[in-house]
Amino acid sequence: MPRHLVAFLTFASLAAFRSASACRETENGFDCAQLDEFIAGVMECKKIPGMSVALVKEQDTVLTKGYGLADIDKGIPVGEETLFPIASMTKAFTATLWASLLEEFENISTSTPLRDVLGSWFKLTDDIRSEHITLLDTLSNRAGLNDYNVFLTGFGMNMARDEFIRRLRYGEEVLPFRSDFLYSNQMFTLAGYVAEFIKKSTWESLVQERIFDELDMTASTFCEQFIELEEGVAGAYLYNFTENSYIPLDKKVLSVTNMLSPAGAVVSNAVDMAKWLKFHLARGRNERGEQVVDPDLLTETFYPNSVLGGVATSRPTFPVSSSQPTYASGWINELYRGYLKVNHGGSVGGYNSAMSVFLTGDIGITTLINGPHTADAVQAVHNVHAFAADLLLGEEPWLNVSTACSYPAPWTPPATDAETWSYETMLRGNGPKEHVSSVRSTNDGPKSGASSPVGRQSAVNEIQSKQDFPDSKKASASDSKQGTVHRAAFTETLHLQEGVKFEADASISAAGILHRNFKSTRLLTDYTGTYVHRLLGNLTIFMDNTDSSLHYEYGIFGRGVLHPFPDDTFKFSIDTEMWYKYPDSGMYMRFSSSENEKDDDVIDRVLFPTSGGAVFERIIIPPDPVSSTSLLSYHPLCLYMCLCICFNFSRSSVIILTSSD
Repeated sequence: MPRHLVAFLTFASLAAFRSASACRETENGFDCAQLDEFIAGVMECKKIPGMSVALVKEQDTVLTKGYGLADIDKGIPVGEETLFPIASMTKAFTATLWASLLEEFENISTSTPLRDVLGSWFKLTDDIRSEHITLLDTLSNRAGLNDYNVFLTGFGMNMARDEFIRRLRYGEEVLPFRSDFLYSNQMFTLAGYVAEFIKKSTWESLVQERIFDELDMTASTFCEQFIELEEGVAGAYLYNFTENSYIPLDKKVLSVTNMLSPAGAVVSNAVDMAKWLKFHLARGRNERGEQVVDPDLLTETFYPNSVLGGVATSRPTFPVSSSQPTYASGWINELYRGYLKVNHGGSVGGYNSAMSVFLTGDIGITTLINGPHTADAVQAVHNVHAFAADLLLGEEPWLNVSTACSYPAPWTPPATDAETWSYETMLRGNGPKEHVSSVRSTNDGPKSGASSPVGRQSAVNEIQSKQDFPDSKKASASDSKQGTVHRAAFTETLHLQEGVKFEADASISAAGILHRNFKSTRLLTDYTGTYVHRLLGNLTIFMDNTDSSLHYEYGIFGRGVLHPFPDDTFKFSIDTEMWYKYPDSGMYMRFSSSENEKDDDVIDRVLFPTSGGAVFERIIIPPDPVSSTSLLSYHPLCLYMCLCICFNFSRSSVIILTSSD
C-alpha cells in the first residue's frame, strides 16, 4: 500500500464516532443536538477528521465532547479527554504565567526594561531595543524584529533556549521599535526565558506548578511529552482530495516547538480547557474558588496594546458584525455582535485550535482539530465558535451548515487568493509578519510566489518570460562526477509523499513548461559548503555522490534536494516528516557572491528561502567582542580546518558557532 494512502472513511461514519459526554441544557435553551448537527455537517464538508469542543457559561461546564476520529486506521474516536496540541494558544499561558509572577516580584512590572532583569549581557539588534524593550513589548508583538520565514523556525533549530536568547542580538529589524504589530514567536520565547531566569526554573515547570496544578488541569502537558504518548492522543492528518483519502502526519514534527515552548508547546483536552476558560471568566479563580492570580494583573493581559489590520465582517453585507482591531498580551481583542471578547488561534504539525473568552456574556469556547491543515478548516473552526456563541448567548444563529460550508458566500463572492491567505494567516496570528516579509523582499527570481498564493501568477508569468538560459562555460568544461551539472525536470516528485500533487504542479503545467529541464549555471561543487547565520544556525550544502545531486541540511527537519533554476537559484524539496509544509508555488534558495553579484565570483552566501528568509554566509565570522572564550576567537586558519573536518566527516551534524556570555 502506498505510504500516502490510508483507510478512507466517509464523513457520515466519522460523525458517528461521537464519545459519550455531558451536555447541559442551559437556562436560555442551549440545544446540544443542534450543535452536534452543525459540527457534524461542517466536519463533513471541510474534511475535518476529528474535533474536541469545550463550552462554558459563567462557572458551568456546558459541554466537553469529542467528534470524529483521533486515529482513522484504528477507528479510535475523539473523546473529551483526547489530547491535542493547542499551538499558539500557548501564548496566553505565558502571559498568564507572568501575571502570576508579577504579583510575587514587586520590583518588576510589564514596563520594566528586560536588561534591568537579565543584566548587561542581554542584547538585541540595536541599542534602543536592548536598553528599552519590556515584557509588554514581547507579549504584545511590537518589538519589530524579524521572526523569519516559518520554514526557518518551523524546521526546528538545534540549540538550547538560553543560547537562542543570546543569539537574538543577531536578529534583523523589520519595523521600527514599537511602531506596529509584528507577530513573533521569538519574543514570546524571550518572555518565557525571562521567567526562567528570575525563578531559576524551566518555563515548562513554572506552567505546570502555577497553572496546570493550580487549576487541576491534570491531563495537560507539552509537545515533548505528547510525542512519546501512544494512547489518548489525536493523530494529525491531511486530506488527499484527488484520491479521497487521509494522509497521516508524524508527531515527531512537534519537536520544533521544544525551543520555542513559551510560544506554542502546550497540549490539552476539552476537560482541561473548560477549566482554563472558567479561570479567565472568573478573573483568576480556580474551580475551588481560590484566587490563583491577581484579578487586576490577569485583566491587564486582555488590554489592547497593538493595532491589527484584521479582516472584519459587518452589516449590511453580513447578518452580524465582527472585528478584531487590536492585539493584547497573548490574546486578540474582538467585538462580536457587540460583545467584547478575547481570542487566539493556533497551528502546528497539522493541528489547529481556537479559543474565545467573552468578557461580556460570560461564555467561553475552545475547539481543537487534527486536520486537514487547510484554510477552509481554520475558517470552519471559527464558524463553530460563532454558532456555539449564538446558542450560549441566546441569539438566533446567523450560520447554518450550508452557509458555514459555503462561507463567505452567499454574502460575498469567494475570497481571492490574496484575501484567503490574509485571512488564514490572520486567524493563525501571523498575517502581518508574512505580509511585511513579502513586501520587504527585494530579490529577483521565482521567490515572488514562494511563500504565499499572492504571488503565484506573477511567478508563472516570470517563468514564461524567460525563454532561454545559456549554459555556463564553467559547467560545460568539466565532465567529472563531482562537477556534473544536475538536470531536474518538474515532472519528478519533489517531496516524499507520492501521489500528492500541489498547486505548483498545475501552475507550471499551465505555463507550458512542465517538461522543461533547467541546469545550473555553475559546477554544483561551487555551491557546496557550510553557510552560517549567527541567529539561526547553519545551512549545509553538499553533493550526493551516488547520483551527483545537490542536497541541503538545516535544523532538525530541513533536508532535501536542490533542483536547478536560472540565475544561481534552486527549487528545494522537503524530504522529511515536514514534507507537508511544501507550499503551493514551491520554495527556493538563491546563491550569490557578496563581492559582485553580476560576476562569476566565488559563491559565498545564500538567501534561504528567497521569500521572507535570511542570508546565510560562507565566511569566517570575526570574534564576538562580548566573549573571550568564543570558538570564533581562535585563529581563522584553525577554525577553517575545523569546519572542513566537520563538513567532510559529519554532514548530518549542525555546526553551531556560539558565544559563551
